[in-house]
Amino acid sequence: YGVFFTGACHPHVVAAVERQLRTLPLATRLLLEPSAARAAEALAEVCPAGPLVSHAPYGDVAALAALIGDDGSDAVVILEPVQGEAGVVIPPEGYLTQVARLCRASGALFVLDEIQTGMGRLGAWWGADRAGVTPDILLVGKALSGGVIPVAAAVATHRAFALLDRDPFIHTSTFSAAPIAMAAAHAAIEVIRDEDLISRAARLGGELLTRLRASLAAHCGHLVHEVRGVGLLLGVQFRDAGTAGEFLLELLHRHIIVNHSLNAHDVVRFTPPAVLTDAEAEELCEAVEAAARTLGGRFPHGTHPTRSS
Repeated sequence: YGVFFTGACHPHVVAAVERQLRTLPLATRLLLEPSAARAAEALAEVCPAGPLVSHAPYGDVAALAALIGDDGSDAVVILEPVQGEAGVVIPPEGYLTQVARLCRASGALFVLDEIQTGMGRLGAWWGADRAGVTPDILLVGKALSGGVIPVAAAVATHRAFALLDRDPFIHTSTFSAAPIAMAAAHAAIEVIRDEDLISRAARLGGELLTRLRASLAAHCGHLVHEVRGVGLLLGVQFRDAGTAGEFLLELLHRHIIVNHSLNAHDVVRFTPPAVLTDAEAEELCEAVEAAARTLGGRFPHGTHPTRSS
């Protein structure tokens, strides 16, 4: 409905699609694909004047308050309880509580992105629970799929959902609530609840964080800036991105799949499953220790990884 403003199969659009089909029809989100950049630039050029999105430093309530102003009725604040792609950035104590209070006072809508942190990843059902806050909208994904079917959801308070609640046809989605995805989501919640994966994530995450810190400090502490994490969202921040890449490759050689943070290439992230057995956790820790030992031998004190590799 309403999609044929330029007609059906306009030759210019069809030609562009055909070219892309022969070039690269699908791509990873890990790297910026040129067609996405060109489309974003073209859309931005025809959008109304003004900055549609403003950024405040994470953890800085004063900066956020300055952006919102006294009347935030037309503002939406979106943040993560712990920043994932930024490099497992943990906010100052009380930050989420202050943001929630600020949003209530100004009238801004508070959206908490728990796509990566929710469903038990932080050792609690939600990062919101750990902070004791209730956002207007909660974004859910990743673990909601049960690792089987892609699925995501947005959960809203009655106040935030009131407009859509008055008329359910204001916003619809072709694939929303697909039965197979809903079956996966329901089952995933049951598994997390019935197998007590929340408490296991908290315990296992604490143990892994302690082991990672000890191994990296013992073998290549001069290459590491910080090892941090909450629950089973762990990050190792190196002093440069080159060393992070070397560490990632060493782990891959040992059959441990990790990834660097998309917006912080000096941080290697660990997001192990809560169903990790004790033997598998030990295998992970042994691989980290071996990789750390290798890096320490390859780049001793006084050498620069990007120059000596």
